[in-house]
Amino acid sequence: MNDFLHKIIEHPFTWGLGVGFIFVLLTWLAAIAKRGELRREVRRLREHLHTQMDITSRGNSTMRTELETLKTQNENLRVAVKEWQQKPGRPEMRMLAVYDRAIRILNQNAPGFSPVWEKAVKEAEEEIVAADSGMSAMLRRAFRPLAALGNGTKTDKPPGSFDDANHHPTAAE
Repeated sequence: MNDFLHKIIEHPFTWGLGVGFIFVLLTWLAAIAKRGELRREVRRLREHLHTQMDITSRGNSTMRTELETLKTQNENLRVAVKEWQQKPGRPEMRMLAVYDRAIRILNQNAPGFSPVWEKAVKEAEEEIVAADSGMSAMLRRAFRPLAALGNGTKTDKPPGSFDDANHHPTAAE
């Protein structure tokens, strides 16, 4: 049997088979090593991708939160500007400036207007001072702030509107 085994080992086919087997074994071991290396690389890339996605997600959520905050601030500012523009006194202050300019223009263009106007202003100031003194003036200001400015008559018509019974146009108008 030794002789038979010796013939098989010395046969060129056996040598070729042995060399091929060693070659396959080495190739297989190299493939296993390469596979492990590739698995480590894939794991590292997955971790890197997860980290990048986490950073991007946090950045997006921060930007989204900041955007919502800015939208809220923008809306609040828009409402504040609207309220400021509608604040009592703003239209009246503008109208007062218009009247002041109109009076200056009239003083320059109509020489007789100035003394009459100054007298009317002085009388109106005296009426307002008289209306603003005492307890009734305080109650009137608390409940009807514009009553102190008028002559005490109450109308259902808005200011600037004409009543046909009280207004009769003349030829001078």
